[in-house]
Amino acid sequence: MGNQVKYNAKLNRQYGEYWLETIDPCHRPYMETYKKFWLENGISPKEQPFFLWLEDKIQPNVPQIQYIPNQEKNLYEMHIYNGNFYQKGQLAHTHNLSCFVIDEQGRYYLGMPNKFLRHTSFSYGRPVIFAGEAQFNNGQLAQLANFSGHYCPTAKDTYRAIQKIKKDAYKFDNAQISIFDGTIHNYNIKEFEKIFEKRELNLEILKSFKQNYK
Repeated sequence: MGNQVKYNAKLNRQYGEYWLETIDPCHRPYMETYKKFWLENGISPKEQPFFLWLEDKIQPNVPQIQYIPNQEKNLYEMHIYNGNFYQKGQLAHTHNLSCFVIDEQGRYYLGMPNKFLRHTSFSYGRPVIFAGEAQFNNGQLAQLANFSGHYCPTAKDTYRAIQKIKKDAYKFDNAQISIFDGTIHNYNIKEFEKIFEKRELNLEILKSFKQNYK
């Protein structure tokens, strides 16, 4: 894409879905939108490389996403003991929903979102098991939501996250689950699991029916 940086499958594997944000020295958000505009307007990389073109289009006060260095991630990482979540040696407790990430290695991260801190702050733009928001009450998960503009997790992603959390931290039967699919739907955890599992079963039955009656 100019500047000797070209998109290919290898880059996507190395940097993840948000590879443009990752390789941008300023880690600016909304890079896919800018890339789409750049491509649709037929701008040649030789005429004006993408990142040089971008400098004229973004205002200086546009925030850059903070990518947290590995040596500082321990400030945000959560650990589980006896079914409770701990952060920095204390029972995890938040007054509001906070950025919540389960990375590919199954590590948990939690941080209060702001204009610099987003889900990709913990993942460097790479794939994750889950990214959303969560609220904790004295070490217990009180609410889990699939709110992430970067990763846009589905109900299925949320269900998988719940199964992992249940395996690691078993005491959260009263948690509220919030699902955004254009509108926000709130469930208690058992209700959500029951509805999701029934829907998946119905989809499997429908799939089997279609295969048998082609």
